[in-house]
Amino acid sequence: MKTIAIILFFSISLSSQDFIKPFKINEQDRFFIDTIYVDSNITKDAFYNKSKIWIAKAFIDGKEVDIFSDEEKGQIIGKGSIEVVSGLASFTSGKDYLNYTINIYCKDGRARLVIDNIFMYMPENPYAKEPIAIETYYFKGGDVKGKQFKGKKKFKENKVEHVNQVIQSWIDSINSDGGYSDF
Repeated sequence: MKTIAIILFFSISLSSQDFIKPFKINEQDRFFIDTIYVDSNITKDAFYNKSKIWIAKAFIDGKEVDIFSDEEKGQIIGKGSIEVVSGLASFTSGKDYLNYTINIYCKDGRARLVIDNIFMYMPENPYAKEPIAIETYYFKGGDVKGKQFKGKKKFKENKVEHVNQVIQSWIDSINSDGGYSDF
């Protein structure tokens, strides 16, 4: 009987984790997405410099994004925002934004990008003037220990797609040879 209960518990746990993919849940019960880039030929300094260049090029004001950076530790932390078009916003002049924190950790041979503290900000929506935690779209009331919210599948997929575009942009910058620097 214990074996059946343990198997049932693990199958429920795994299915609940599948429900939020590609997000994971951190210690503060907040969603995050992370990716690790591995290349033994790239030094910590090269990862760090390429990431700093990415922030300067990928965001409107790189100085506002880069809140904290420590070259010696190979760490960059900043705030990002990306405009998203979904639902009625695609037919109106309203703009929605996905706001998040960017964390980049660099070591010799590998770098990790973590995107967390993900919030939807819909300034043109009269019912959602304050930023809404992304967890709210997956769990009733945003409580990750509460009841799952199964609706808004396309809406959620759209947000994940935008976050994945940010991640892919970072990966592309790591793979880049520098562009115009070789004149």
